[in-house]
Amino acid sequence: MAVGPRRLWDEVLAAYLWWRERGAPEVGRFGLAVGRSGQRVCFDGPQGEVWAVPAEG
Repeated sequence: MAVGPRRLWDEVLAAYLWWRERGAPEVGRFGLAVGRSGQRVCFDGPQGEVWAVPAEG
């Protein structure tokens, strides 16, 4: 059964592989920054890898 345009399992697998490639980092290495430009998920601090959090709606 397929619902919606995204292939959820592919996204889960990609996230798992990303995590493993970086040595299975502890949860404490991730953070959330909130500012006027929106929300960001950070890995290894704000100067490390950063992902924008999509706006809802």
